[in-house]
Amino acid sequence: MRLSFEQGVLILEAGSSDDAQAVERVDAQLDGDDISIAFNPTFLLDGLSAIDSPVAQLSFTTSTKPRAALRQAGRGRAEADEAYKYLIMPVRLSG
Repeated sequence: MRLSFEQGVLILEAGSSDDAQAVERVDAQLDGDDISIAFNPTFLLDGLSAIDSPVAQLSFTTSTKPRAALRQAGRGRAEADEAYKYLIMPVRLSG
């Protein structure tokens, strides 16, 4: 699953063949530069399913060597709940 973060939007792309592709755009708040990153969808869902909040926060290191930490957002959208942190390693993007 590829996640492309741009100012104000997150573009989710799933599927690797023409027969099974999906693209969804959702509102997102981005602090920093645009970034594209891909994850194994099973691992991403595992982390998201443990969050009891309608808002999740992903933090990245750099776009050249991204690693991501997933957190449950606090009551204010900008603050993260430090009680839960899920480290997720990306998969290499092709093309």
